[in-house]
Amino acid sequence: MYIRRKTEASNGSAMTYLSVSEFEQVLRGKGESYQALVEAAPDIIYALSAEDGTMIFLNPAFERATGYLRSEWTGKPFASLIHADDLNRATEAFRQLLRGESVSRLELRLMSRAGDYLVAEIGAAPEVEDGKVVRVFGFARDVTERKQVGEALRKSEEKYRTILENIEEGYYEVDLTGAFTFCNDSLCEILGYPRDELLGMTDRQLTDEKTARRVYKVFNRVYSTREPSKGYGYKVIRKDGTKGFIEISISLITDSAGQPSGFRGIVRDVTNRVGAEEALRESEARYKGLVDTAFDGVVIHQDGIINTVNRAYATMYGYTVEELTGRSVLELTPPEHREFVSTRIADGVEAPYETLGLRKDGTRINIEVSAKNCLYGGRPGRLAAVRDITEAKRAEIATHPLQESSAIRVRRKFCLPERWGCMDQPTERITFHDCESITLLTISNSASSARTAVLCGFWGM
Repeated sequence: MYIRRKTEASNGSAMTYLSVSEFEQVLRGKGESYQALVEAAPDIIYALSAEDGTMIFLNPAFERATGYLRSEWTGKPFASLIHADDLNRATEAFRQLLRGESVSRLELRLMSRAGDYLVAEIGAAPEVEDGKVVRVFGFARDVTERKQVGEALRKSEEKYRTILENIEEGYYEVDLTGAFTFCNDSLCEILGYPRDELLGMTDRQLTDEKTARRVYKVFNRVYSTREPSKGYGYKVIRKDGTKGFIEISISLITDSAGQPSGFRGIVRDVTNRVGAEEALRESEARYKGLVDTAFDGVVIHQDGIINTVNRAYATMYGYTVEELTGRSVLELTPPEHREFVSTRIADGVEAPYETLGLRKDGTRINIEVSAKNCLYGGRPGRLAAVRDITEAKRAEIATHPLQESSAIRVRRKFCLPERWGCMDQPTERITFHDCESITLLTISNSASSARTAVLCGFWGM
């Protein structure tokens, strides 16, 4: 049997040993060098009587650990020092020693003067004379702090493991080769593999060759820079052969020496989102194709500012699509008509109406506008289809020359402004004309109505 003592070493964990005979010399006041070592040992060194388990020797470490004086416990049974819940195990260990067997790494709680208990790791061996155990020698190391740290670590690991097992996102840990060393249930569900199959697999088994090379570059960059990566997305192949899309975060794992030992991160299944985005892009592409090939002009504006137009709309006004983006729709309206147009935009009017448009070169065109409110980019906007009806208006003049000349005469006779209109009282129908007396809206042919018409200047549409 050997009594173990701790000595300082470069790693702080070296041990030397005392034989039974050497320890006996210490007890008898001999072997001064060994006695000095026992007295200075950080662990409790003790000796018990085999007859009744009383303590016959305690070194100074006992006083430092328990707060008791050695003299207070020398000659008293060791059992009085043991926590009640540990007494059965301590008694059984003592019986084992009396049978000539050694005891090692037995954890017992020892009472302190303060009234609390310290956790001690016990080792002991019997001294046998003439086939009979006469003494028990041993040591007790205070591992209270280590146990507390270990328990705190266990609880912490248990808490975070519970969190990881209950979050919807996947969690992974891989070694430096990319092989999975840990994963939660969510990751198994995302990839379609049971845990026992997924552990040990690498990302190369979950992607095509081209994607695997890209993923390797990202992990290698994290390894080289030690800077984490977030939101990196790529396609994966599930166990059943279906394809999904995931976004992952990557952080470097280091060992106690600060050397890289692996990677960890969160995995989010974004297959549905990516699918919806692709469907939206396809839908927008189809919509844009339809709009760009439409004969009528199409414009989407928000707060009166143009966001999107098709080629027909840009051509109608003599601009390019790029030139119109970001402009106000009122810039394409003659000044005297802006209040009219602005009011219809503000009121959200959806009924078609006619007005004038102002081209880039300053010329005016007759237009018919059909508009409705909409959402664009998540914000309220207005979608309008605009048709150039200038030629239709000119054809209308050619079809009704007498009526048009009559309108011109009326304007000249009463010195009406360039924009004017007349209201028929019986029908309350209003006819609007421009500077050339081209009818902008309704025309009345009734002679009787003409006699009762009220002529008025009209300055805004």
